[in-house]
Amino acid sequence: MAEYKSLGEMRIKDPQEIARYSVQTIERSDEHIDVLRVVYKRKKGSLLPDSKRFRFPRIKKTAIEDSGSRKMNIRWEVSPFLQKAISELDHILSDDFSKKETLRIILEEMRRLEEDAGHRIEYIRGLIKEL
Repeated sequence: MAEYKSLGEMRIKDPQEIARYSVQTIERSDEHIDVLRVVYKRKKGSLLPDSKRFRFPRIKKTAIEDSGSRKMNIRWEVSPFLQKAISELDHILSDDFSKKETLRIILEEMRRLEEDAGHRIEYIRGLIKEL
C-alpha cells in the first residue's frame, strides 16, 4: 500500500477491490466541495460497504481581474490531495495495472494448484506403497 500513499491515508486498504470511482462537485455560495465516491467489487455476503464517500473542500483563490477597475476574480481549485488520490485510482483502474494484477493472480493460483496436486500425488503414492 506504500505505492498508494493518498489512498492509504484515506484508509483504502485493498486497491484490487476497487471497481470504479466518481467525483461530483457541490457548489454553494460560500464554498465548493468535491465528493469522491469509490465503489468496490465485494464478494457476495460481504459485510463491508459497497462504496465510500470522501469530501474535499476546494481552495478559494482570489485574483485581480483588471487592475484599472480593481475587479476581483474568484477561482475554486481542486484539492492537491484529491488530485493525488484520483491519479492513484486511475493507475489502479488502468488496463496495464489490471493485466499485471490478473497475471499475478493467475500465477499465484497456478502455484497453489501445483502445490495441492503435489500433496495429493504424495498421498496417493503413500496409499500405493501400503498395498
